[in-house]
Amino acid sequence: MNILFLTIEYPPYIDGGVGVFSENLIKHLSIRKDIFLDILLPNRGKYSLVTRNKNLNFFQAQNKNIKFLSYFGYINQVNKIISINKYDLVYSSIPNLLFSTNDKIIPKVATVHHPGALAKRLKSNFITKYLDPSSEMSILPISPYIEKKSIRSCNDIISVSDEARLYYKDKFNIPENTIQTIHNGVPDRVYVKPSEKNLILRKFNIKDNEKYLLFVGSLTERKGLSLLLRSLSKIKYKNIKLLVVGLGKIDYYKKLAQKYKCLDRVFFLGFLNQSDLNAIYKISSIFILPSYLEGFPTVILEAMFFELPIISSDTFGGKEIVTKKNGLLFKRGKYLDLLEKLETMLDSGNYKVNVLERFSWEKSAELYYQTFQKYS
Repeated sequence: MNILFLTIEYPPYIDGGVGVFSENLIKHLSIRKDIFLDILLPNRGKYSLVTRNKNLNFFQAQNKNIKFLSYFGYINQVNKIISINKYDLVYSSIPNLLFSTNDKIIPKVATVHHPGALAKRLKSNFITKYLDPSSEMSILPISPYIEKKSIRSCNDIISVSDEARLYYKDKFNIPENTIQTIHNGVPDRVYVKPSEKNLILRKFNIKDNEKYLLFVGSLTERKGLSLLLRSLSKIKYKNIKLLVVGLGKIDYYKKLAQKYKCLDRVFFLGFLNQSDLNAIYKISSIFILPSYLEGFPTVILEAMFFELPIISSDTFGGKEIVTKKNGLLFKRGKYLDLLEKLETMLDSGNYKVNVLERFSWEKSAELYYQTFQKYS
């Protein structure tokens, strides 16, 4: 089965969860000998694409790396590739990449992550930056039309959460038998050697005998780091430290932490490779995801893999993963509620999380495979 696989992100150029999602789905689909994937990557720089699988072929879009123009350049290249090659299916990690794929004979499948309409509820000072028509959070006037046309061109829609599935089903009148939920999976099992843990402690001058909160994500307003910093400044436990992993507006958030008088308790670690990130998970005590908007956050599953209790905002995916057994939810955008949940968890000290068995990329990839097989 020949599949054209479209994605807006791929490591190391990751702004959100779609890049991690694409990498894991490709990895687990590629082990099947009857699937051949042509993967079209965005033009964002040099990729280190090392694979031993003969059924994977990576392309890089040859378009200008400008948000507005790059989207339409990418779409144009999709159409050129379709006209040259024969595919059984076109799959897209987000629906908007299927806009104007004019060959209606080829079946199309896309994954939806979070409703773009909810983005309008967020602060305008960051939403105005989303001028990429490929984004589910774009506010360009043409974007709702692009989303509607793209979704209605699909033969099947896959949602990463049940709540998002119901939202899209109702909004676009999608038939029940053409939309389903397939959750993201927990990462493959890894073990952190004591030497790796000690190395990361020395690298960032982190002490092993202290308690650390952990934030992992892009440093953008959508991820809610400002809420976490504000809560940290008010917390009664003044010995608690915060580890921040991710790229973005680091200087802005350093100034914000300074404003809240908690900069001395915050470690900005920047981007970490997976080995270093695993060591950071291992030394942390609580994982916090204060996002305003999420689909099905794989980063929570990663934290649970390392048996970290979770505090998450009540976003779509967060509500489906976090329960009273493994963590606490707070009302998104409410820093005082986040503060209360933080102190509740620190007071109790008895949260212990087992590795999640029901979320695995093997199971998720199998469900994707079954969906794709309908068009073989």
